[in-house]
Amino acid sequence: MGKVIINLFPDPVNLGLTLFVVFVLFLGVKKYLWETITDLVEARKQIIVSELDEAKKANEQANFFKEQAENDLSQAKTEAREFVELAKRNAEKVKVEIIEEARTEADRLKAQADLDIAQEIAEAREDVKKEIINVAFELASKVVEKEVEDADHDKLVSDFISEVH
Repeated sequence: MGKVIINLFPDPVNLGLTLFVVFVLFLGVKKYLWETITDLVEARKQIIVSELDEAKKANEQANFFKEQAENDLSQAKTEAREFVELAKRNAEKVKVEIIEEARTEADRLKAQADLDIAQEIAEAREDVKKEIINVAFELASKVVEKEVEDADHDKLVSDFISEVH
């Protein structure tokens, strides 16, 4: 048990010498190295703070550009919708114009056809009138050539009417 107690409590000379060496080392470090270590720690702290500030600025700038890009995209979508609407309106307008032109042309062609038909009918009537006149002259000349009786005259008129039909 005696050895255990001796091992539990250090030797006072060793303890004193160890404390003296630690104290001398502490003074040496404080006098020669403490300022350098503190400067290095402070410089490292400044670098870390600077990098954090730069990261915050970069993040803010990225957010700004993101918002600007979203605004530009929204504006582009709006412009695209307006362009499509304008194209639809123009296409509808062109469609209406084409339909109106076609109707006008159809009406013009119909009117021209009606005019042509009326002219053809007038020409046909004129031809029929000329033919009737020619036949009437022929009939009159036959009547004059023959001095015919009333019965023959009626027969000539009925023959003329049958020829006209």
